Amino acid sequence: MWRDHGWTALLITHDVREAVFLSDRIYVLSARPACIVREIKVPLPRPRSLGGDAARQASALEAEILDIILNPNPSKGNDHD
Repeated sequence: MWRDHGWTALLITHDVREAVFLSDRIYVLSARPACIVREIKVPLPRPRSLGGDAARQASALEAEILDIILNPNPSKGNDHD
């Protein structure tokens, strides 16, 4: 639908792999009260596939996001690159 209509969609998920595969931009939120801890742009080309170099890039991105979630660092600011 995105390719056909160009709609903007907001997906809220707890599944990091799903977020990387479906998103162009990911916002990692803190615990309550939720605020944006990090904004991550997903540099993977569309349409996305699960093979080759893109899969390695996706895995690295998943690991980065999980590290942010599991090891919060309050001294780090928002990453808005």
